[in-house]
Amino acid sequence: MDKLRRFNNEETDKVNIYESTIIRMSNDSDHNIVFVVDWLEGDNIKIVFKDVSDVIYDLKRNLAYEKEQIGKLEIRGFSYERKDGLYTVQFNFDTELLGVIRITCKSFAFFVPSEPITTGGNDKMIL
Repeated sequence: MDKLRRFNNEETDKVNIYESTIIRMSNDSDHNIVFVVDWLEGDNIKIVFKDVSDVIYDLKRNLAYEKEQIGKLEIRGFSYERKDGLYTVQFNFDTELLGVIRITCKSFAFFVPSEPITTGGNDKMIL
């Protein structure tokens, strides 16, 4: 990755993350939440959530996949909405894992290694 391109908040509509997989979740030195995503369009991307006030993990194993392990976090929907100066960002899962990860934060950004091939968008599926 030579230089990462940054897409902030609503600009993330330019980046398609559908069927990409969250491979790591962590906190950085500034106490932001960071997801590393195995991006279908190229190298891994980072998603950074700043000034997080709430995180909800509502996930369960999809028994139809009949696997021993917990399964992968394949993104099947990405939504966000802005209200009262905060963003609610939601990732939907419906393959090996069922459910959502929902984060409330002041801002979020995607850091991608190249210009996206296809556009993403806001699925507008906040529960």
